[in-house]
Amino acid sequence: MAFDGIFLYLVKNEISEKIVGARVDKIYQPSREEILITFRSREGSHKLLLSAKADSARIQFTEQFIENPAKPPMLTMLLRKLLSSAKLTDIKQDGFERILTLVFDARNDLGDPTEYKLVIEIMGKYSNIILLDSSDKIIDCVKRIDFSKSSVREILPRLKYELPPSQNKMNILTDSIFNIETEMKSLAT
Repeated sequence: MAFDGIFLYLVKNEISEKIVGARVDKIYQPSREEILITFRSREGSHKLLLSAKADSARIQFTEQFIENPAKPPMLTMLLRKLLSSAKLTDIKQDGFERILTLVFDARNDLGDPTEYKLVIEIMGKYSNIILLDSSDKIIDCVKRIDFSKSSVREILPRLKYELPPSQNKMNILTDSIFNIETEMKSLAT
């Protein structure tokens, strides 16, 4: 089954029901392109797997035991420092894009309230997991992309996060029936 924007919308709704309002308990990075976050709430614990692997990019709950490296990577240490005990307040999706943004209420080094975002872009070989601060500046990411790798956009620490270029796809929730019908007819010819 294709992991398209509509499927991701349904996944987002299922995930939101279970963990929005929950707190981050543990964070692991089983492989270079995967992050596993355990959330705890009154209803129990839920393990959420974020994958930016080119052949299997996804976001899903898992009960499977996943082996973790003995020494956590630097990104894992950073995520633990910033997101441990943070509360997941929202999961956002812009239309039917294959991008989810997990929004966390946390505390900074001084104990002041702050917001962090964890963006998962599910786009085949261009998939990525990106940690943002409250002003949408990139703190770090799974795959660092500079202009030698992409002429479209850079994804590097301290840069402002930019969405991938829009593909001007229709949104069945907001576009009119007439526009959808017209588009469908043009595709059929």
